[in-house]
Amino acid sequence: GTDKWTDEMVKLVILIKADLEHLQSIQPSGEVRWYVKMVCANCGEGTDKWTYLDPSETVSTKGSRGEANMVVKCKGCKRDHSIDILPTLGRPYTTDNSGSFSPIVGFECRGVEITEYEPRMEYTATGEKGKIFEVDLTEKEWMDYDDTVKESVGIYNFESKIERAK
Repeated sequence: GTDKWTDEMVKLVILIKADLEHLQSIQPSGEVRWYVKMVCANCGEGTDKWTYLDPSETVSTKGSRGEANMVVKCKGCKRDHSIDILPTLGRPYTTDNSGSFSPIVGFECRGVEITEYEPRMEYTATGEKGKIFEVDLTEKEWMDYDDTVKESVGIYNFESKIERAK
C-alpha cells in the first residue's frame, strides 16, 4: 500500500517481574490468551476494553500479507491493523530472573502498539521437583502447596511492562 502507517511494523515484548517461592519457573501455558490494550499508531485512538490474542487463532489480513493472530480496525481512523504473536521473543521466567524483568512473549504489531497487559490464567508454574501447577495471576499473586516438597509455593509482586524488542 501507499499508506506508510499500515506497513509500519514494531516488535514489542511483554516483560514480567515476580518473586518466585519454591518454584523453578513460570511460563505461558498451552492455552494462553494475552489480554492487552492497544493504541493506533496513526491517530492515537486507544482501546478502552481488554482484547485478547490467542496463538491458536489466525485471521486473514487484507492484501497479500497472509495471516495474523489478530486484525483490528481502528475506531478513529478506520484503518486495519494486525498483530502477530512471536513466542520466540520470550522465554520461561525462572528463579534466576526472580526480582528482575525478563521477556515472556513478543508481538509483531502493524499500525498499532500494545500499551497495557493484564495477566489472567495463562501461566503454568514448575515446582522444585517438577510438579506442574496451573496459575491464575488475575490478582497479580498466586499461592498453592507443593506436596512433593512439603512447602507452600507462590508468585508474589508480579509486575509487567511493555518495551520495544531489542
